[in-house]
Amino acid sequence: MTTTSSSSDASARADAGLRERKKRQTRRDIARAAYEAVSELGLDGATVETIAERAGVSTRTFFNYFDTKDDAVVAMVVDRFAGFADAVRELPPSDNPVTEVRDALIRFVAERRADFSGDDGVEAMFEHNPGLHRSFAAALTRFDAETAAALAARHPDDPCPARAAAAALAVGFGLLRLVMLDVSHHESAIHDPDGAHDPAARLREYYRVFDRHPLA
Repeated sequence: MTTTSSSSDASARADAGLRERKKRQTRRDIARAAYEAVSELGLDGATVETIAERAGVSTRTFFNYFDTKDDAVVAMVVDRFAGFADAVRELPPSDNPVTEVRDALIRFVAERRADFSGDDGVEAMFEHNPGLHRSFAAALTRFDAETAAALAARHPDDPCPARAAAAALAVGFGLLRLVMLDVSHHESAIHDPDGAHDPAARLREYYRVFDRHPLA
């Protein structure tokens, strides 16, 4: 009886895991289709129907994942950071939120190198479709809130843990933006042995500026 029950539980967990993976893949497919459609047709020209057709889903399914096409487009950028709050939580104990963000972000970028190694046209996308900025800002606010809460929770004795977390994240993601601008401008001072852009190495070099020019 116990064996049968354990097998049923394992099967249920496997089914739930499969459903969750399928949902994540569907979300990625819709976001990619939205990003590509807006890149080609512009924000006004790319309709939800066009995006859904490209993603191979119905418009009803589209709205199960996103409220607007703007949300779907910016998900291509914001979703690459999914899981970063968990990366922060998994760090070993420390008394320095700035170095915690540094270590978590460098590791995160290295593990997801493909997401940060190429010029994906993000800068051009927002330049040509300024209407996306509002949705992007809203998505970033949600991401910032989760990550800042995870970081602040690690430093309850700090005089102002929320402020310390916000400052540490601002530094880290500000430097990461410089890395991405390097990619989009084809700047190539830091490479790996194969000649490909190494975003984690570039991020590490930007952080080393503070070793040479400490704030205090």
